[in-house]
Amino acid sequence: WHIFNAVGGTTSNLQFKNIDQSKVVMLLTEDGKVGIGDTDPAHLLTLKSTDPRIYFVDSTNSGSTYKSKVGQIDEKFYISMTDGVVDALVIKSGGQVGISNTDPDYKLDVSGDMRVEQTADATIATFIGSDGNNATIEIHADDGDDNADKWRMTANTAGALAIGSYSTGSWVNHLKLDANSRISLGNNDSGGDTSNTI
Repeated sequence: WHIFNAVGGTTSNLQFKNIDQSKVVMLLTEDGKVGIGDTDPAHLLTLKSTDPRIYFVDSTNSGSTYKSKVGQIDEKFYISMTDGVVDALVIKSGGQVGISNTDPDYKLDVSGDMRVEQTADATIATFIGSDGNNATIEIHADDGDDNADKWRMTANTAGALAIGSYSTGSWVNHLKLDANSRISLGNNDSGGDTSNTI
């Protein structure tokens, strides 16, 4: 190993170099930036490798319970628990967040049970459609068939609330409550047929 001050032009940096591999392992620039695996760090601390993650170990426990690691591989940021082998949380470059899900498709994609507890007299959750779009909540049962066992509740831009299911390639509403407190039973979306309206 060599530890030396490398001067180039008007700048200098402290290098920790593996002589056998002729490789700079760590570098400290004169303006306080540290590079590990990076010889030209642009930030206060830069990690550069094929697996640039930080490993945390609690020395009070010899098992795997208190070991974890965080970092990025490709376009995903990981927080891993249980000896660093269980990916508890993953964030993709597009902003999708997965909890116990390493390849999330949605802004929040949870694999497993989820609990939301209301501790005060307030709204527990709000679902808002983007400008000019409906807001929809879907519930899927997993029977191996993506075309069945799906239900949804939709609030549309006209102020109506509909509950429906997925059947033969399309969604069918079974109950609809409009802004005038009228209840429609069956697939009554057009508003022209009021035979099933209460």
